[in-house]
Amino acid sequence: MSTPTFPQEVVDIIIDYAWGLQCERNKLLAKRGLRGLNVSAFNVLALVSRFWVVRARRYAFRDLTFALKWSPEARRYAEALLEHPLCTIREHVLSLQFHGVDSRKSTHDIADISYLRNFRNLKSLGLHDLVFDAQFWPSGGDSSIFESVLPPTLENLEVEGCTFPRDASFVELIARATGLRSLQCADISVQAIEPMTSVPFRPEHLTELSVTVRYGACLDVLAWLASAPVPPRITNLELQAISDQSVPVVSRALRIFGPSVVTLSLLLVTTVIPFQQVQNHHPFATEADLSTLQNLQHFVTACSFSPWGGMGAEVPLILARLAENCKTVQSITFHIHGVPTKEDILTMPWEEIIAALNGPSFRQLERIAFQLPPLWQDEQRDATRDMLKDEVGQELLGNVGFVCRSDGDWSSS
Repeated sequence: MSTPTFPQEVVDIIIDYAWGLQCERNKLLAKRGLRGLNVSAFNVLALVSRFWVVRARRYAFRDLTFALKWSPEARRYAEALLEHPLCTIREHVLSLQFHGVDSRKSTHDIADISYLRNFRNLKSLGLHDLVFDAQFWPSGGDSSIFESVLPPTLENLEVEGCTFPRDASFVELIARATGLRSLQCADISVQAIEPMTSVPFRPEHLTELSVTVRYGACLDVLAWLASAPVPPRITNLELQAISDQSVPVVSRALRIFGPSVVTLSLLLVTTVIPFQQVQNHHPFATEADLSTLQNLQHFVTACSFSPWGGMGAEVPLILARLAENCKTVQSITFHIHGVPTKEDILTMPWEEIIAALNGPSFRQLERIAFQLPPLWQDEQRDATRDMLKDEVGQELLGNVGFVCRSDGDWSSS
């Protein structure tokens, strides 16, 4: 009995609809802290008929992950498979993730991932918990290996928990990503601390940047980007783990990137001494250069609860500094950490915050959002929103909306 055929357009609609349903399902599971569904269903769809293969593969292989057991042996097998002339999945891969074994931190050769050149449509690359040994790192200006690791189609690069031979190694890598538009780097360490060498700047199209500046190698990346002859026009800037020592570099970066920044996310690191009342403000609140943020529309910051006080102590000072030059803020998001109950949010210096928000510089403010701990239930979230409306919203001038979320998504939307 022959399999009934459908017009290719109908087949494409069916498979596209199935993918949309799975994406919505995964978003719902992520909101509840559960693991999302895999793409095995699309492998089954590819077996229905040869007319279903191409469209099903578009989704079945768009995201690939090499995890845990990734080793030189696995790399050689994957390279042989992906370079085989009969392999047809390469054109469908848009995102590729490499995860090392965090517990062992086995070393890797940068050439282990050089077969990325085979992915002609690759858009996103993630490197996690990998250790790149100095003996395998290119030297003497040899950049050919970097150009094969980072194809020209690459737009998004995420590097987390990796170790590089020296401070300049990571900069040498990303300098070759000429088409890069989004860069995230966190928990980067180096095997040897050496002075930074001059590395030509190339990722001119970068618009989104997320850096955990507490780590020296990440701070070097921020300083390198800000010192470019023609700095990138960063519209979405996220700076996490801002320590006292990183304030000078962060301040200069804010001054350079400020005119193009539309969304700014800040996470300060505050030292809390147990059983001692918090009194001193983070130096960022008084020393950072915020004078060029004239076009800022969305401001995001984090506030951590401590039984010894100080929750959100820097917020009024930062808002006052922003008000000196910026009159375009439309939304403010507070990312709340470690609050046992909703009442603890009221320990923030709301009188000073409200006074700043009621000033003429925040006339464009439309919404205040609170990102609550992800395990809070819907009832607790709604009760918190009602409490804040009564305690804070009544004091604000204008029609400012209140939003409370607990889905773990730190964003301004």
